[in-house]
Amino acid sequence: MAVADYVKSWHAMSIQGLNITAQLGDWETQHCGSQTHAPRRNCGTAHSLKDDSTGSRRCPCIMGPVQPECFDIDVRGEQLRLHPQRAVVWPARATLVIADPHFGKDDIFRGAGIALPRGPAIADLQRLTGLLAANACTRLIVLGDFLQGVTQAGDSFLQAFRVWRQAHGSLTVDIVVGNHDRRESAQAWQQIVGWHTRPLIEPPFVLARGPAAHPEGYVLCGHLHPVMRLRRRSGAGRVPVFWQRRDYLVLPSFGSLTGGAEVAVELGDRIFAAGPERVIPLPVGVP
Repeated sequence: MAVADYVKSWHAMSIQGLNITAQLGDWETQHCGSQTHAPRRNCGTAHSLKDDSTGSRRCPCIMGPVQPECFDIDVRGEQLRLHPQRAVVWPARATLVIADPHFGKDDIFRGAGIALPRGPAIADLQRLTGLLAANACTRLIVLGDFLQGVTQAGDSFLQAFRVWRQAHGSLTVDIVVGNHDRRESAQAWQQIVGWHTRPLIEPPFVLARGPAAHPEGYVLCGHLHPVMRLRRRSGAGRVPVFWQRRDYLVLPSFGSLTGGAEVAVELGDRIFAAGPERVIPLPVGVP
């Protein structure tokens, strides 16, 4: 994606969020006859809303003025909560999992002379704080591309992250290194986070950078930035999705300044659209 496209995406983020909400609402109305809104409850409770058609559980958590509706799935006997903020909660381990935040991208653009406002990284860190608090998580795992590129002294993200890390001193943070992270100094980062060059094996899951079957467990990963194009009466639009396959679950990109790649869905896959307010399962094969 061209630099100009990223700049436009930052200036239009709030409008895009509204458009995604409209696209999902129109899609539901077109394919389901009406919009589906489950009663909202705190994800911290043990009471979730079972979807009898899929066996999954939809459970909205409280975060901000709008209460986002999450969608729970069972994988290898473990409950995973898909969150509209493009994250996964693993309740049994009090763990929040995200992929591809690409922190520091705005610093790199400004260093290249591209006029881009400060703020995306701080906004994403604030989102993390809200997610951790709302879901009582004591651990954060990042599946690849924690950073956009090599950091430099004076980068606004480094300053913001130091403050954020001090404010969350009891939080365990584990980074699974992605291709964008490889030129960073592991020794420097290991002082404040777990810096892992290999997948984390935590049965029944393998927490990895990218999608590939693994002999030691079901893979949770990122790297692809999956999106799907939804057709509606007024046109078409792309939405970030969770892409569940037989051997792995691909998370959408968490970062505000990241693009997306449309996925090639096959029979047996499951797709969950991550709108700003709710996660919606999409029937495979229905455009």
